[in-house]
Amino acid sequence: MSTSTLPQPARPTFGVEIELLIAVRSESDNSEDPYANVEGLPPILRAPDNDFNYDRGESYTLDRVEAFLDRYFQDSPFGAPLTSVASRRKALINLNPSAGLSRYEKWQAVVDVSVEAVSDRSCSWCGFLVSAITNEFRCRINDTCGLHVHVGTLADRLSLDQVRRFAAISYAAEPLLFTLFDPVRRLNKYSMALRDHSLIANRVELTEDLMYHSPPPEMSDSWLCHRYPGRDRRHGEPPMSSRDSDEAQNEISAFLKTREPGHFEPFIPTGEPEHTEESPDDLPHEPDPGVNRKLLPLTDPAERPRKRNIPRFRLPNYYEPGGFQALAYALGELATYWDDLETRGPGPGVFEATQRIFSRPSSCYIARELMCPYCPSISFRHYDCVNLSGPSSCSVEFRLAEASLDGQWIATWAKICCGLLKFALNASPSDFIGLLTNCDRADREDGSYDVVDLLDDLGLFAEAEIVEKRLVANMDWWRLEFAEPKS
Repeated sequence: MSTSTLPQPARPTFGVEIELLIAVRSESDNSEDPYANVEGLPPILRAPDNDFNYDRGESYTLDRVEAFLDRYFQDSPFGAPLTSVASRRKALINLNPSAGLSRYEKWQAVVDVSVEAVSDRSCSWCGFLVSAITNEFRCRINDTCGLHVHVGTLADRLSLDQVRRFAAISYAAEPLLFTLFDPVRRLNKYSMALRDHSLIANRVELTEDLMYHSPPPEMSDSWLCHRYPGRDRRHGEPPMSSRDSDEAQNEISAFLKTREPGHFEPFIPTGEPEHTEESPDDLPHEPDPGVNRKLLPLTDPAERPRKRNIPRFRLPNYYEPGGFQALAYALGELATYWDDLETRGPGPGVFEATQRIFSRPSSCYIARELMCPYCPSISFRHYDCVNLSGPSSCSVEFRLAEASLDGQWIATWAKICCGLLKFALNASPSDFIGLLTNCDRADREDGSYDVVDLLDDLGLFAEAEIVEKRLVANMDWWRLEFAEPKS
């Protein structure tokens, strides 16, 4: 019997973007540093006078941070994660001049540090990287800074079924995930809530004139994203990345034939070892008598492996009169598109949205359903029409998180985002529907299910312990309430 040579999909991977501010002054600036005597505070970065204008000052900061990372991690013990980072000059650092710095006089630069990692332990490495930067440079953050986590399967695109599951879980869990951050983050135009601003939330009918189906210039019209790149992947078919090859457009007609009514066979491109016009004659058709088919007895569901340390939290309802207005007032100019939310009321619930997501025939329709006027809190833009039409990044981006200089929390949030993806990819249908049901219950029954329960259901027990402490520490500032008195 021949061994299958089909390429196997990559396992879940992630990347982290950490935005922060670095204090910079020119070498000739002799004004007093009001924080010079603070113990353990790094000094202000001094830039040569000829490098201190708006553009060159940022370039100088970029060079200094890159040089520091090269020197600091040259002999790092972390091994494999650094291999991928090294190919990107240890870390990819982009300076973003658009952040509003008016409230921080003398803070001249914004650094966006992107780290592509390839192993589970690199979550902790990302936090370690931030700790190293904040120990070397004087850093701060403001409302324009974010903590973005990209998750995916490395170079392979998620299949339609995986996008459906991940999109449904993202929409369902989003209100719970927002409770991990300052509530004003929900109105930030760089992290607009799916529940508030997406086409699904506004119940906008997704018609073809809202789509942007188009092939790459060098390919034929038959390539259209909703016909091939964004369609489903059946068991036995090559990974999604195979659809990005130059030869793939010649296979589209054969692919579409397998999607006609009455056809259930997998599509195998011509030339693959498994490709055949007829079924092989040597496949066994009788059950193997040596296989034990005795059913295991059903057992009672086991108790949760972890016991909660705090009561459940109520899920904040900002659709109550004055709710969004209070958030907008606290956030300031970054708040937008909130005026009519209280009038409109909440968007569709978990299962109405799930039905709409699962009814879409291609990934690009789902990406469009979850688009917002600005940046959505969980972005599927790499699966929209333009990005499906040829090779592109294959990640889904979590933008909910506000910026942080806490290395442990950065690692924890990265693990939470990865945990959601792993659950969406691997959960059984019953577990998948069970999680959706629990998220729906959180919407309908106040205080019956919270983000700590969500993490326990995802199997993220260590992260749930950290989240419990984070919620208690910030509950007054974020105006969170226990659903029941704390014992």
